[in-house]
Amino acid sequence: FYKLNRWPSLIEAIGVLWDEDAIEIGVIYKMWGPQILSGWRVWEEPVKKLRELDEYPITYRYFQRLAAALADEWAKDEAAAVSEDPHGSQSEEAAPAEPS
Repeated sequence: FYKLNRWPSLIEAIGVLWDEDAIEIGVIYKMWGPQILSGWRVWEEPVKKLRELDEYPITYRYFQRLAAALADEWAKDEAAAVSEDPHGSQSEEAAPAEPS
């Protein structure tokens, strides 16, 4: 269980740092954005189940909030990439591919 719990606990800690204004969302997005977004897709359903089982509705709430904020950053980044190139061709600053 402890090995399995390492990844979401790390992201939860990053989420707490962001919530406490110790690190900016832009920095998190640039360093770990796609990995955290992919991680939340994997962990969202297990987290819901954990919340039911332990009857603690805020389990990994900072992970969840951070993923939502990063999804917003992703959307802004994609919109900026499209608006920078009105012809639709790829530019050097194009947004990365959607994380899997």
